[in-house]
Amino acid sequence: MNKELEFAKKIALLRKLVREGLLTEQEYSKVRQRLINIGGEIEVVPDNTQKQHKRRKRRSRINPVLTTG
Repeated sequence: MNKELEFAKKIALLRKLVREGLLTEQEYSKVRQRLINIGGEIEVVPDNTQKQHKRRKRRSRINPVLTTG
Protein backbone atom coordinates (compact mmCIF):
# COMPACT_ATOMS: atom_id res chain seq x y z
CA MET A 1 0.00 0.00 0.00
CA ASN A 2 2.84 2.40 0.79
CA LYS A 3 4.39 1.93 -2.66
CA GLU A 4 1.12 2.84 -4.36
CA LEU A 5 0.77 5.95 -2.19
CA GLU A 6 4.36 7.03 -2.91
CA PHE A 7 3.80 6.49 -6.63
CA ALA A 8 0.59 8.56 -6.56
CA LYS A 9 2.39 11.39 -4.73
CA LYS A 10 5.19 11.40 -7.31
CA ILE A 11 2.72 11.48 -10.21
CA ALA A 12 0.78 14.32 -8.55
CA LEU A 13 4.00 16.30 -8.15
CA LEU A 14 4.92 15.69 -11.79
CA ARG A 15 1.50 16.90 -12.97
CA LYS A 16 1.87 20.04 -10.86
CA LEU A 17 5.22 20.74 -12.53
CA VAL A 18 3.59 20.31 -15.95
CA ARG A 19 0.77 22.72 -15.04
CA GLU A 20 3.29 25.33 -13.89
CA GLY A 21 5.23 24.98 -17.12
CA LEU A 22 8.40 23.68 -15.48
CA LEU A 23 8.10 20.29 -17.17
CA THR A 24 6.93 19.47 -20.69
CA GLU A 25 4.41 16.74 -21.50
CA GLN A 26 7.17 14.78 -23.22
CA GLU A 27 9.42 14.95 -20.15
CA TYR A 28 6.46 13.98 -17.96
CA SER A 29 5.82 10.89 -20.09
CA LYS A 30 9.47 9.81 -19.88
CA VAL A 31 9.66 10.21 -16.11
CA ARG A 32 6.28 8.51 -15.59
CA GLN A 33 7.36 5.55 -17.72
CA ARG A 34 10.60 5.23 -15.74
CA LEU A 35 8.67 5.28 -12.48
CA ILE A 36 6.41 2.52 -13.75
CA ASN A 37 9.33 0.42 -15.03
CA ILE A 38 11.39 0.58 -11.86
CA GLY A 39 8.52 0.02 -9.45
CA GLY A 40 8.16 3.52 -8.09
CA GLU A 41 11.78 4.21 -7.19
CA ILE A 42 13.19 7.40 -8.68
CA GLU A 43 16.03 6.99 -11.14
CA VAL A 44 18.43 9.81 -11.94
CA VAL A 45 17.06 11.67 -14.97
CA PRO A 46 19.39 13.83 -17.09
CA ASP A 47 18.68 17.54 -16.86
CA ASN A 48 17.31 18.72 -20.22
CA THR A 49 15.60 21.85 -18.93
CA GLN A 50 18.14 24.16 -20.58
CA LYS A 51 16.75 23.20 -23.99
CA GLN A 52 13.21 24.02 -22.87
CA HIS A 53 11.95 27.53 -23.55
CA LYS A 54 11.19 29.57 -20.48
CA ARG A 55 7.69 30.91 -20.05
CA ARG A 56 7.25 34.61 -20.66
CA LYS A 57 5.68 36.69 -17.94
CA ARG A 58 2.53 38.54 -18.83
CA ARG A 59 2.75 42.27 -18.84
CA SER A 60 0.45 43.85 -16.35
CA ARG A 61 -0.27 46.78 -18.63
CA ILE A 62 -3.84 47.96 -19.02
CA ASN A 63 -4.83 48.90 -22.58
CA PRO A 64 -6.67 52.26 -22.73
CA VAL A 65 -10.21 52.37 -24.06
CA LEU A 66 -10.73 55.08 -26.68
CA THR A 67 -13.84 57.18 -26.19
CA THR A 68 -15.29 59.89 -28.41
CA GLY A 69 -16.90 62.84 -26.99
